[in-house]
Amino acid sequence: MALPATTPEIWQELRSRVSEEELVSAVYHQLKSDIERSGLVIPFANNVSTDLWSHELAVWLPSISATALHSYLYLVDLPEKWLNMLQISDHFFEELAAAILYREMVKVYYKMNY
Repeated sequence: MALPATTPEIWQELRSRVSEEELVSAVYHQLKSDIERSGLVIPFANNVSTDLWSHELAVWLPSISATALHSYLYLVDLPEKWLNMLQISDHFFEELAAAILYREMVKVYYKMNY
């Protein structure tokens, strides 16, 4: 089975296996775990609407040090190729936040499938 290509496709695939509540909880805990493993504190509570997660991350990311950001991106396992493509963007932190959420969902996808 191939990994779905987009965030909505991954979300839909996972939703076919578990409830929305379980999925939101799993993605939030994966995100929180990676943030805390890098020595940071997640910038929003688990009761914040998933529609706001990307925005909250995009606002928070520029506030952390470059060293902490690098450590966090390493834990997220964001491909260097993606990061290089994002660096030329006018909306760097918004796109970085979306990429982070995508990678966290991919981790949850693999955990639920294997």
